[in-house]
Amino acid sequence: MLCKLNWIFTQREEPWAQIIYAKFHTKSGERIKCHQSSSVWLGIKFVGTINKPFIGWIMGNGKKINFWRDSWETCTPLREHIDLPNNL
Repeated sequence: MLCKLNWIFTQREEPWAQIIYAKFHTKSGERIKCHQSSSVWLGIKFVGTINKPFIGWIMGNGKKINFWRDSWETCTPLREHIDLPNNL
């Protein structure tokens, strides 16, 4: 059950996942180090290490991928990390 909650949490499509993510992460996507205890968060964080080896990306034919504008590892697109001009 916790693995399923972690998967749903990583997708951040459910309202509860968005709330928990906002509570325990900064605006740049980094986990905050100091917070009030939450049994739900502890469980989701714990099974993240179990789920991570089994999570991958299916690229398909690449027609819908925008290397610079898509978010890859963080919530921020690559172009914003290196301050690219808008036309790229």
